[in-house]
Amino acid sequence: MKIIVCSTDRYLTDNLRRLVQGEKLFPISTDKIERLLAEMKTLDRLAIIDMAWKDIQGRGVLRQVVNIARVSGNQVICVCPNQEEALKKLARSARPDEVFIRYDLETTFREYLRKCYLESQATG
Repeated sequence: MKIIVCSTDRYLTDNLRRLVQGEKLFPISTDKIERLLAEMKTLDRLAIIDMAWKDIQGRGVLRQVVNIARVSGNQVICVCPNQEEALKKLARSARPDEVFIRYDLETTFREYLRKCYLESQATG
C-alpha cells in the first residue's frame, strides 16, 4: 500500500512521513491536486489530507477526491488543525474514511496506520 501525504505544511508532512515509514508503509508527498487525483485513480492507495491545505478547501474538491477514492477502492483520511471547527465540519461533510485532529497523530492515527498495514499485508 502506498500512502499519499497531501499538505503544504512542511513540519506536518515530515511528521506524517515519519509515522508512515514507522509502520513500514511507503509515503508519497504532494501539494498538487492533480497528482492527488491521479494517485487516487490507482489501486491500493491511502490519502492523508491536511485540511489546512487551501487547495482542498475549494468548493467540492474534497468530495471529488473522496468519491474517486471510493470508486477505486482507496481510502481517504483528513487531518484537521486542533481548534478549527469549520475545517472539521468540512472534512466530515465529505465523508472520508476517518477524520483526525493533529493532537491524535501519535495515538489513534498511528493505530489506524498499523491496521492499514496489516490489511495490506493480508490482501498483499
